[in-house]
Amino acid sequence: MSYSQIKVNLWGKSYSAYLHNDLLSVGNFGDAPSDVKIGNKVYKVIESVLDERDDIWKLKLAMASAKTGEKLDGKSTKGKC
Repeated sequence: MSYSQIKVNLWGKSYSAYLHNDLLSVGNFGDAPSDVKIGNKVYKVIESVLDERDDIWKLKLAMASAKTGEKLDGKSTKGKC
């Protein structure tokens, strides 16, 4: 399992988070967000679970952008089933 440490914009502020595939883990700084901004792209949150033991949000992101057909890593989703 390979996690990437990234900066995300949530609730109008920048936070450190960890990303593994489509699962984002970020500290509990408020209510569950409906979207997450990573770099210049906004990703929809399709599932959110608050891990009360560690006080972190585990957010499952919709990784493909509907407008560009790109995933978070910049690879195209076009032509893939």
